[in-house]
Amino acid sequence: MRSSRIAATALLGLVSLLAGCGTSAEAEKSIADVRTSVDRIQDEMKLESKAVAARDARTEVESVQLVAQLEAENLKKYASRAPAETQEFADAAQTWAAAVATSRAAIIGRAPEATSTAAMLNVRLSAKRMDEEAEELGVEPWLKLDEY
Repeated sequence: MRSSRIAATALLGLVSLLAGCGTSAEAEKSIADVRTSVDRIQDEMKLESKAVAARDARTEVESVQLVAQLEAENLKKYASRAPAETQEFADAAQTWAAAVATSRAAIIGRAPEATSTAAMLNVRLSAKRMDEEAEELGVEPWLKLDEY
């Protein structure tokens, strides 16, 4: 009787361990998907910064807008299937990508200064939230807002 309890306890522990591994793999996949999208946008933003310095930014601003729109859609899909532990990170990344696209649309459309300023502030706030979620998950390495 005692050996069957020990065996049942060990089996229960093994099942819990295996279930935990599945969740962890899902979380890692979710984080990797989000990172890929965020990295694509950040890469375009780096090119945009160089173009601004060279005073030839319109094409790069348009490129950032298009990539951010595409990745916002991808991130929306990732967020919809993200496990609970990464849901807020995926949502924050999607919000950030949409904010980047909106801010670039304001720049391209020559929106009033107040609108463009508000759009850029939204990007910063969204990035800050995304950074906080990444930190909470322990995502390493992670480029924070002021590092790209």
